[in-house]
Amino acid sequence: MKPKMFGGQFLKITEVKTGDLLKFIDEGVESESQQFKYPALSAAGTPHPLAGLPKMQFNIKVELMNGEQKLLSLNGTSFRQLSEKWGEDTNNWIGKLALVTLVPLPTGKKMISLTPED
Repeated sequence: MKPKMFGGQFLKITEVKTGDLLKFIDEGVESESQQFKYPALSAAGTPHPLAGLPKMQFNIKVELMNGEQKLLSLNGTSFRQLSEKWGEDTNNWIGKLALVTLVPLPTGKKMISLTPED
């Protein structure tokens, strides 16, 4: 048995695979990231106006196929894809299913991408 206290509340890339379905449980919440901050320089090489400040992230509770519930830090691409189908009011997402695709990144890591299933 793996104790729940060591699992963490956030969904990890290793807990899903391409083809899995996630069910949205709540409307989510926008908050300051505890992990990510804006860089000192922008992509253009100029000083970033928000340098050092915490980035904002949108966390939404999802249910995995095994019934376990986790928080998902939703990326902008997935938000756009889901909101095109279901609208930007995430209250309307509750109970809906999204298809998981694991997308390789140039860094060698993978990102969770979601598309609406229903």
